[in-house]
Amino acid sequence: MRRLRRAHQKHAKEQAKRRKKFKQRAVAASTAAAITLAAGITLHKVLASYAPDPHELPVVQDTDKDLLADSEELALAYLPLEPDQNRNGILDGVELAKLSAADINELPWQQEAKPGQTYKWWAPQFGVERCDICGELIVMGPGGVVNPRLGISAEFPFLMALHYMEHHSFSYAAHYGHDPLRGRVDVVALLQALELRLPWQPNDHQLPVPHDADEDLLCDAEENELGYLPFDPDQNNNTILDGVELAKLSAVVIDQLPQINPGDPPPNEIHKIEHRARGNENCCICGLTVNMGSLEIVNPQRCLSVEFPILSEHYMTHGSFSYEGSTNSGRTNVPLLLRTLELRLPSEPNDHQLPVPDDEDEDLLANKEEQAIGYNPFDPDQNRNQILDGVELAKRCARVVDELPQYYPGPAPPPEGTYKKEHALDGTEKCHICGQEIHMGGWEIINPKLGLHYPDFNDPLDGTFLPDLALHYMREGSLDCYGRDHQGRVDVDRLLRVLELRFPYDPNDHQLPVDGDDLDGDLLTDNEELAAGYNLYDPDQNKNIIPDGIDIASQCAVAIDELPEHDPYSGDPPPKQTYKENYFQKGIEHCGVCPATVNMGYWLVVNPKLHLSIEVPVIVCHYAEHGSFSFSGDVHGKGRINVPLLIKILEMPRRCGDLGTLYLPGDWNKDCTENFKDFAKFARRWLESTDPNED
Repeated sequence: MRRLRRAHQKHAKEQAKRRKKFKQRAVAASTAAAITLAAGITLHKVLASYAPDPHELPVVQDTDKDLLADSEELALAYLPLEPDQNRNGILDGVELAKLSAADINELPWQQEAKPGQTYKWWAPQFGVERCDICGELIVMGPGGVVNPRLGISAEFPFLMALHYMEHHSFSYAAHYGHDPLRGRVDVVALLQALELRLPWQPNDHQLPVPHDADEDLLCDAEENELGYLPFDPDQNNNTILDGVELAKLSAVVIDQLPQINPGDPPPNEIHKIEHRARGNENCCICGLTVNMGSLEIVNPQRCLSVEFPILSEHYMTHGSFSYEGSTNSGRTNVPLLLRTLELRLPSEPNDHQLPVPDDEDEDLLANKEEQAIGYNPFDPDQNRNQILDGVELAKRCARVVDELPQYYPGPAPPPEGTYKKEHALDGTEKCHICGQEIHMGGWEIINPKLGLHYPDFNDPLDGTFLPDLALHYMREGSLDCYGRDHQGRVDVDRLLRVLELRFPYDPNDHQLPVDGDDLDGDLLTDNEELAAGYNLYDPDQNKNIIPDGIDIASQCAVAIDELPEHDPYSGDPPPKQTYKENYFQKGIEHCGVCPATVNMGYWLVVNPKLHLSIEVPVIVCHYAEHGSFSFSGDVHGKGRINVPLLIKILEMPRRCGDLGTLYLPGDWNKDCTENFKDFAKFARRWLESTDPNED
């Protein structure tokens, strides 16, 4: 244990040196990137990718000029003197209009809505209106949004108001012939019906922190000690600043801890002790009165404790580790508190997740391991689910091994497929991290189809079996293990090969093989890739570890599901954008792979702009959801949809991240927006290559 602790201390010192150098390089890199992208952009206040639009009509009685009237801001509990409350470089009125338009476009129509579901409606009228700004002709007619659960509705000239909201304005200006049409959406009613607010609402309790490069209310020293990124204010991409999120999480956890009185025998779990004093103090922000004593958090299993004023818990509920009161002012020891509570940002590592040498992206997979299994050694979270790749892979392997059928040598033959055999030993060994006693034996894994087994006889961890201790660490997210008898690392490449495990993509039986040449084996034929403009030599063009054919099939299924539905017999004019028509029949069709049944009819998908359409049987949508353009049913038989035509009609890619997405030059994190987060990504890869001939 002492040897392991020394190794951790040595690693921590090396990490501190690396972070210091990284910080110096990152400041220079981020500054250079900021100058390149836009003049006047700084690390502390980066404007999002927003350009003013001539449709943004001014609003009367708008003190902060954010295109929200003061009365609207007061009704919404916003600040009428703060034009950018969530500090993302976009005026609040502009941002809310854009978000409202996006939400309205995704709402179901009244006839499609489920009971209690918010919906939109539109009553088209004969005639068109002309936008005063761009001159676009738009079909006239009232419409709106209805929230039956809250009993709130908002009515407005539907398509014209939506046109202006898409262009950042709740006000609209148009003409019907020579008659002017001027007005403004009922912003308060609309936002309440949509249940929409700005992504993050700061409050005065969230006190600024010195030496906080990314302004996430965690100082750089705290982030370095916690292993966070000092240049990324929102590491888990949930629109909440990291410091605010951690403070609020801490308050919730502390509130739920068992409380004992001073002097009582402590329980063997995390608990809190309130040390009350004779006197009260007031919060300097809201005036709340609390006892001037302190609160102690104790973690007996880790021999850790932390103490802070009771006032600090009040500030944590508002998202701040700093506090100001009439008696106590200061800041809670954030790293010690989080270690005592065993709390990190969601999906962060625990103490079993030991550092790995030669791990450039620090995802707990060594560079050589990532290259051997086809991963990117410079991307710690390839499937973007906020879990480090090594952590997720370890847990996934442990789960697969646990679920393997067990074979007991005897008269019964081994089971078909991969199985495991137990090597039981008399004794236990203790985990060096948590102290748990683990069976010192393990499991041999056999894959008869490939003629492989795990481990290999010369495996340095154990040449006979995969130790139970290694499985214990894998369940905690680590491919290393440390105990009395077994110390080392799992052979990742061999284990994945024996388990036939491809992470994070798991093939299923719906993904039928293609008839025709498929050079890269991505379930798209070479002719389809050429016709659709894809690379027939690259099976994973967007580097997300999912073969392109499976990826684009799943994306098309989502796109078809989200298309607006038009009734051709209703007499209503068809939508201007791509839509679908329902030609369902009285009968069902059985899937040839699974027990699922679907309607035996089809969708007619129409692109009026391109004057193209295609029939998509419902059974095809079922297979596409599972990643296949080929299908098999008892009505339509076996076949394959016209992939290039479907992709052309759907105008793929339809959203950021879809196969074929074109990214801006400064969009390093591939979120289709050039903003502060790209600087952090750029800084991390600053010295990835020193070749002047490379980009």
